Amino acid sequence: MALLTWGNVSVPWELLWAVMGWLVFRIWLSVQEKDRDVRKFWSERVSWAVLMGIIVWKFTPALTRWDEVMSNPLSLLYLPGGLAGVLGGIGTGLGIGAMSLLQLYKEKSVPLLPELASAGSGLGIFVVLWLLVPFAVGTPPPQPLSALEKQAESLLVPDFEGGKHALADFRGKFVVVNFWASWCPPCRAEFPDLEQTFLHLPKNTVMLGMAQTGTEKNGPSDSLAFFTARKAGWLDLSDVDGTIARSFGVQALPTTLVLDPQGEVVARHVGAVGQDWIVSWVRKYQALALPSQK
Repeated sequence: MALLTWGNVSVPWELLWAVMGWLVFRIWLSVQEKDRDVRKFWSERVSWAVLMGIIVWKFTPALTRWDEVMSNPLSLLYLPGGLAGVLGGIGTGLGIGAMSLLQLYKEKSVPLLPELASAGSGLGIFVVLWLLVPFAVGTPPPQPLSALEKQAESLLVPDFEGGKHALADFRGKFVVVNFWASWCPPCRAEFPDLEQTFLHLPKNTVMLGMAQTGTEKNGPSDSLAFFTARKAGWLDLSDVDGTIARSFGVQALPTTLVLDPQGEVVARHVGAVGQDWIVSWVRKYQALALPSQK
């Protein structure tokens, strides 16, 4: 799912277009529809359709990840709806719109064809914008490393097995870095997605955990216990004093970064991340990379 990120806030494009579509419809309705009762009817129904679509999108994990949600109901606050949620939300909105149209026809004998044409035009505009905006916005260029990030890239960070690693060790590969802590509810909620991501990483890509062990109640042992219990297969490092996190501007947990083969940040996601987001960003930049970098 495409995301628009402002600082520490990530918002799905689809959610923005749903809200914008609702606003445009309200403006169009106030100008075009002369019948006050019909105008009020559509205003209420479209508002309801948008609201229900967003609710379905948000609560889709209750169906797609039932066991996980049952074991931790609060995870619904953090888990992304994913593509299934987007399609479910759109389907719900369309269903409410169709039923509303039939109700309007029965109660007020409003001609169906003009109403269908208007609804189809609005839906068409939404779909075109949804498909074209990512192309119009384009792929943002990598963010060159700041002096602080360059220093942090070369710092040796301990793992939980006695070794030490630096981000610079992974130059030449795409690197997914997940900043997390075991006490953080959305960090725990996103872990199954990270596990699936690790199993389906694109070629020439590595994934690293960057545990903020200095924030744990019992220090590194808390992070290690959680990581070991999940039998995670990727390399997890202990950013004890948070130097790496601060250097890369991480202000909230979880935060996930995607670094290109030159070590530059090409994507940032704040909050629980989904497999589709990670894989799509890596593949997008792999497609732009030189053959020697893929």
